[in-house]
Amino acid sequence: MIIGTAGHIDHGKSALVTAPTGRAVDRLAEEKRRGITIDLNFAPLDLPGLPPAGIVDVPGHEDLIRTMVAGATGVDLVLLVIDLSEGPRPQTEEHLAILEQLRVPAGIPVFTKADLVEADWAEQSAKTRDNEKSIPTWDPNSHVGHDGLLPGAANHDAPASPTLTPSEAAKLCSAKSSDQ
Repeated sequence: MIIGTAGHIDHGKSALVTAPTGRAVDRLAEEKRRGITIDLNFAPLDLPGLPPAGIVDVPGHEDLIRTMVAGATGVDLVLLVIDLSEGPRPQTEEHLAILEQLRVPAGIPVFTKADLVEADWAEQSAKTRDNEKSIPTWDPNSHVGHDGLLPGAANHDAPASPTLTPSEAAKLCSAKSSDQ
């Protein structure tokens, strides 16, 4: 299984890869100096009782889109990373369109940086964003006819991946932080 990341620059893709693998994936001196992913990075993921998986971390900067396409080609599952404090940004939507074109068969939206927003602010911000747009999903009328990264895809028999609007994500984060 090959798992890939996707999403806007600085939304936490590399940190998301490092957390379960224990590997700091930004390895180039330039990546460390600038604090962004420039090249494709790879990490093994060992899950008990399952065959090993590989994770491909892609850059989120718009100038590095060709590198993102190279890394996303052939992935089995994508983690669409969205910073809760910012919501979907231009490269979130661009990466999603690319994943649709590549026919990535499955994906999971992952909300990051919830710890950087206050629960009340996140709730209000999410309500405001809900009026503008929610998390982007595959277009069921796409000329690609994708099998379905997110609900709303053409193949309604495929199991739906969980998606949340920013408001729903904020509520979950608020509930989680009040439990602690």
